[in-house]
Amino acid sequence: MIQPPSIIVHCDWGTAPGKRWMAKAPLRDGQYIAHAPEPVGELSTLIERIEFERGPDVSALVGFDFPIGIPAQYAENANVDAFPPFLLQLGKGKWKHFYEICADAVEISIQRPFYPYNFTPKGSKSPRHLVEKLKLSETSSLLRTCERPQSGRPAAGSLFWTLGPKAPGRGTRIGWRDVIAPALSDQKIQLWPFHGKLAGLLKPGATAIAETYPTQYYARIFGSLSGSKTDRAVRANAARKILELAENHAEVLKLNEDLRYEIESGFNDGDDAFDAVIGLIGMIDALQNYNHTLEPKSPTIRNIEGWILGQPIL
Repeated sequence: MIQPPSIIVHCDWGTAPGKRWMAKAPLRDGQYIAHAPEPVGELSTLIERIEFERGPDVSALVGFDFPIGIPAQYAENANVDAFPPFLLQLGKGKWKHFYEICADAVEISIQRPFYPYNFTPKGSKSPRHLVEKLKLSETSSLLRTCERPQSGRPAAGSLFWTLGPKAPGRGTRIGWRDVIAPALSDQKIQLWPFHGKLAGLLKPGATAIAETYPTQYYARIFGSLSGSKTDRAVRANAARKILELAENHAEVLKLNEDLRYEIESGFNDGDDAFDAVIGLIGMIDALQNYNHTLEPKSPTIRNIEGWILGQPIL
């Protein structure tokens, strides 16, 4: 049994500031009131602002749409046995160049794994370079278990790959360096599932941070999107199913008028704002359907790779 957090926040995470949006749902009289998406704003104060809205004696759940964890084989080669302490080392000592993106394959190393900086010359950059330089056995070793393809959902992008529409690398660097690592200096801020089961992390005065993946939630909300989410008409056509899901969760979820307008109009601020809201609804849905069997049991997943909130355990 989970004690409902007093506020749920989902952050959709692009590389550029203009592509980072968040949607919030504070709890009021047993019902989450979902608000229209807004820019994430200053990264150094993001968690502090959420904690202020949370209040001192209740909990918050914050979701980020970027990887939180590292692939198991990379961790083995890097002699990492737990993700949170590894995260706190990055940017320092032997890991001081970790966040610098490699322009050429020759620069890739265990301590500097993000690649490539650009695609020039054409055809010269390949994920195989990461496999070779990081001493991985195959291309699939670039993926964590939760990122591999599933029924109804293709594979996610590789954590360390930095270019292309499915590449999370550039945004992940910023999220780890500027938001999550600094936040962990406060012991009341903890990462799921690394610091424990979700029910144990959502305690008074605490903030739990979890990884989300809006694409993971599409199947439950839409079945599938008909067309590209970058097309406003496609987003507007999805409105009916979003509103239906909200109606089905009416006892715990209410859309305020500004959000309802955004949904019906196809999200004027684009697909990042759209995914911020889909992620928020997906998180609320995940909590409503949560039980202890959804907690990852594998020590590798719990300690190193991490998991996506609401994703079934394989």
